[in-house]
Amino acid sequence: MVSCDYTLSGSPEAPIAGAMRSPQRFIPEKRTASFGSVNLGDSKLLTREEEVTLFGELNLGRQAQTAMLVCNGLRSFLGYEPVEVPEIKQMIDDGQWAKNRIVMSNTLLVLSRARAKKFQNRGLELSDMFQEGIFGLYRAIDKFDPTLGFKFSTLACICIDNAIERSIADKSRTIRIPYHASRAARRVAGKRDELWRLKGVEPTSAQIGDALAMQLGDIAKYDLLRTINGTISLDASFGPGGDEDKRLVGDYVGDCTTAGPEETAINKVPVIDKDRLYELAGLKSREIEMIELRYGINENGQELTLAGVGREYGLTRERIRQIVKDAMCKLEKALQKYHEELIP
Repeated sequence: MVSCDYTLSGSPEAPIAGAMRSPQRFIPEKRTASFGSVNLGDSKLLTREEEVTLFGELNLGRQAQTAMLVCNGLRSFLGYEPVEVPEIKQMIDDGQWAKNRIVMSNTLLVLSRARAKKFQNRGLELSDMFQEGIFGLYRAIDKFDPTLGFKFSTLACICIDNAIERSIADKSRTIRIPYHASRAARRVAGKRDELWRLKGVEPTSAQIGDALAMQLGDIAKYDLLRTINGTISLDASFGPGGDEDKRLVGDYVGDCTTAGPEETAINKVPVIDKDRLYELAGLKSREIEMIELRYGINENGQELTLAGVGREYGLTRERIRQIVKDAMCKLEKALQKYHEELIP
């Protein structure tokens, strides 16, 4: 788990070199509000004019850094030593300072988004959500275009929330569920609650599918994902009383690799050779055919009634009953002889 005990250094008025995705490099000491041992302060978000100015410096710094990399790459290819132009180096430092200033001014925004109710009790600590929110803030800085006329905080909130959501989907479960599946499952659950409030009865899967333009199979799949609460150790104990009365979860989980009592008993029963049994009983071919038709001992496995067997042979139901009864008595006596052959 990520700790919040950061060592603070730096100031918002001076550039901090090399601040890359590390909260301790861009949080100033003089702020008053705190998160753990981190002072976040009570500074306000940047104004529209400040955003335009800082992002302008940031874009110039990016262009200067690209130009320096291209220039030094070309000089290295031609066999010359790399050089640093003071003016370009200053533009790069100004761009890094502007980026640090933007991050410092929006740190409280990251914390407020991490504390949002929708992220609570989702299996991730606040400190981890805060750090993931910082990564989302950096992504928002890279994507923001001040010329479109929007406030930076609008895009920052979206990127911060997405970063936290993705982190919860990736890290809060022992068995990872893809982010898009986790997000779709929350949409289905939210739509079910919404329709339930509106109609007063639990909505069907078809109604939820129509509202979200989803197939019924997808609705069932995402409902199943919502029922997965996590994993539990086989060594976990449960039960009332003291330690002597505790039971392990693993004691009540069946072993699929071991045969059960019924399967073991069936496997121990020897396979009967019916032809040998018929031979010992001294049955005629017609008696064998009647027994197999009556009890389904044939290829199609279909059992016939006494009347059905009688129609096959042109005999009455009572006559078929007598023949089958006599044949079964012969088989019962022959079965004892058969067992004596198997077990001398």
